[in-house]
Amino acid sequence: MTSISNLLTDTSIHDAGILDIPFIFDLVVRGSLDGSFTDSFLTSTGHIAIFLSLLASVRFFSKLQFLGPRNRKHGKDMDRELLVFTHQGEPIGFLQIKTAQEEDGSIVKLIDKCAIKYELRGQGHGTNMINLFVAMQPANTKLLAYCNKYAQSMQHIFRYMHFRRTTVGKGLNLYTLGNFEQEQLDAIAVNTR
Repeated sequence: MTSISNLLTDTSIHDAGILDIPFIFDLVVRGSLDGSFTDSFLTSTGHIAIFLSLLASVRFFSKLQFLGPRNRKHGKDMDRELLVFTHQGEPIGFLQIKTAQEEDGSIVKLIDKCAIKYELRGQGHGTNMINLFVAMQPANTKLLAYCNKYAQSMQHIFRYMHFRRTTVGKGLNLYTLGNFEQEQLDAIAVNTR
């Protein structure tokens, strides 16, 4: 994927490499401490799970079959991406994406995890990151994002950007942008319970 830059704010999004994993891992652990992510990531087993999830999302590793490129719950092929968001050349955030192709040819991208450095929150960087990601998508892409009830900043960003919210239970909200039919949203909500 080529980097897309916003000249006004000197920001870009690009594929994460293996050397970006410690930075992203720290953001996930910090987010778990403040409630933005599940606290199960704070255990030793959780550390291993998040590390493997991040590793499996790095472009090179995401193509390896033994790391599980299929979503077993839904039976669909799921590609994974791990993207780093930079400002003035410094990494300040990330997006972990899962992608599937629907039978009608449309692409569905799920923002599985995302975060901005804690000390830079509230300065518009999260909105910039999501805006850049949305701008990178082909016209036939449907976007989804899960937020737990404690990720107030991300929920605010998705509402601001006119994502549609659906409560799916277990403290999760599903945000959608694109042409989803109500039956599709209901099926997604049922499959997450």
